[in-house]
Amino acid sequence: MTENELEEYVLVTHGDLGTGEKINNLKNSRAIEETPLPDSNRLTHVVFVPGMFHIKMSCANSVCKIHIESTKPTKRAAPLKDSVFAFCAHLRPKETAKIASKPGFRMQHTLINNVLAASILLCWKKEVEARYGYTSVEEWLKSEPTNDDFITVSKAVVHTYVAPLAVSKSNPGMKGDVVKDAMLLFNRDALLYAMTSHAANTGDVGRVEQLLIFWIYIWKGIGKHKYAAHISKFLLDLHEGWPPRLARAIRLNWFVNPTGKPDGFRGVDWVIERNNLRHKHTYSGQGPNRTMKFIIKQSPLIDLYQSTHHLIEQGFSLTGRTLKHPPPLMKKTLEHLRSYMEDRQVHTFKPGRKLGKKRATDAIRAGMKAFMLVLGGADAVTGYDEEEIDAGDIGVDE
Repeated sequence: MTENELEEYVLVTHGDLGTGEKINNLKNSRAIEETPLPDSNRLTHVVFVPGMFHIKMSCANSVCKIHIESTKPTKRAAPLKDSVFAFCAHLRPKETAKIASKPGFRMQHTLINNVLAASILLCWKKEVEARYGYTSVEEWLKSEPTNDDFITVSKAVVHTYVAPLAVSKSNPGMKGDVVKDAMLLFNRDALLYAMTSHAANTGDVGRVEQLLIFWIYIWKGIGKHKYAAHISKFLLDLHEGWPPRLARAIRLNWFVNPTGKPDGFRGVDWVIERNNLRHKHTYSGQGPNRTMKFIIKQSPLIDLYQSTHHLIEQGFSLTGRTLKHPPPLMKKTLEHLRSYMEDRQVHTFKPGRKLGKKRATDAIRAGMKAFMLVLGGADAVTGYDEEEIDAGDIGVDE
């Protein structure tokens, strides 16, 4: 195969940043070879694409690091009543130790969405009461509002209760309200995560590309320099570096839809992790039979085992005893959290209110400042902050 023939083919490789680093290291180590192709094997045809599943994990971890981990109580101390950590404790009072130590991706994803839902419900209640005089959203819905009314209230909620991208800090001392500032920033970052997750689940590649720009600033602002550098390079290659046909092929193959459902799109790395879960955990055997030889022997039968599970589920209607369970009913829990937020008046401006010794962190603002100071990105190649994956993380959004 000549060099011209090799240039017509590329090998798109999906994975986490560790996979991308290994590929880049191999390319760099073989770049100086002078042997003619294909004997040189410079791997110039290998194109790395960061997996969306690991990107979502990093996004969720970033939101938790900014708003939950920063407000967790110290040892033997009660949580701050107006903090996001306290809201998470209301949702899972028996798991506060796990929330404060090292929550997994599934827990982070659930907590962010639930606290966001309660917060937005309260914002809608306040806006509906201010505009139409109703004491609850349910009463307002009984009046049969028009589609324009929904749009008007939605825009008002975003304008009033969600921090802008370039938010200015409130004045120190008696003029500021750190609690409200923190909620404005949480609503913005959590909505950004919810939009990213929804865009990825529906296969909206263009929206994902737009939202990743803001995540680059967030990662840079909280110290995830490696994610900021890799995703920046990927977006630059996607828009300017790669040929248009290659960029289009990558966009069309960035997500897959194993189930065929409208919201069933997943990153290719999610499929890889699911296969690893089935090989190494679900169908790997037990006791002395759980050996590498047994796992390799059973690997061709994974799809057959999965099909057998589906047949039993459908034939015997054992939906309550299978691996996949319906989501919990959160209506009363979210209503309880919304009432708590309303009692604490977290969305009402109260001059001089503080939230511990720290102020709310605007990661986007900090990231923009960091990019202005370090235009070359010299620190973008240091550090590695990939998250660990357990069995529960694979089922997120299913």
